[in-house]
Amino acid sequence: MLRAFAEGDEELREGFYVMAREQARTGRTLRADELPAAVQQLMGDDGVELERVLPLLLTSVTDLVGSWERMLGLLLAYREREGHCDVPTKHAERGAKLGIWLGEQRTSYRRGTLQSWRVGALEAAGVVWEPLAAQWEQMRGLLVVYREREGHCDVPNKHVEDGAKLGDWLSTQRTAYNARGMSEEERKATQRVALPDAQVEALEAAGVSWEP
Repeated sequence: MLRAFAEGDEELREGFYVMAREQARTGRTLRADELPAAVQQLMGDDGVELERVLPLLLTSVTDLVGSWERMLGLLLAYREREGHCDVPTKHAERGAKLGIWLGEQRTSYRRGTLQSWRVGALEAAGVVWEPLAAQWEQMRGLLVVYREREGHCDVPNKHVEDGAKLGDWLSTQRTAYNARGMSEEERKATQRVALPDAQVEALEAAGVSWEP
C-alpha cells in the first residue's frame, strides 16, 4: 500500500484522498462498491479479495494521507447537516476540534502558506475566508432590503430583519463611526473600534445617516 501510494498515478493518489474524505464525511465504513475505480483496480491487479481487506485498506489510507483529508470530510459532514461552513471555534465534530482546525486553515490562507489545492478544496466546500467581513456584508444587504421596503434607514433598535438583529447592528455601526472622532488612547480606554472608511462609504451609499 505504501508503495502504491508513493508510485501510483494521479488518479490512484486522488482515489486515496477521496477514500479518507468520504470515510470521515459519512462516519461509517465504506462499501467496496463505493471505492474509487482506481483503488478497486489496484486491489484487483493484486489478486486480493477487496471485501476481505477493506477495513485494513481504509485504515491504511487514512494513515497515508494524514489528518487533513479526514478533517475536510468532517467539515463536509458539518455542512451537510447545518447548511453552511461557519463552524464555531469551540465546535468538535466526532471528537475532532473542527472549529480550531478551520481557524488554522484561514490563518494559513491569510499568510499565503495554504497550498492551492487545499484552498480550492475548502472553497468548493463553501468556506468563507473572512467570515466577519462576509457577515458584515450580509447585514448591509439586509439594511438595503429594509430601506427599499420602508423608504429609509431609520431602523428601530429592536427591529429584526429576516431573523437578524438589524437594529442592534446598525446601532453598533453608529457607535463605531463615532469612535472615529476619538484619539487612539480614548479608543483603547473604552475598547472601541473605529469604523473603516470603506464601511462608512458603503453605509452612506445605502442611505444611512449617522445621527439616528
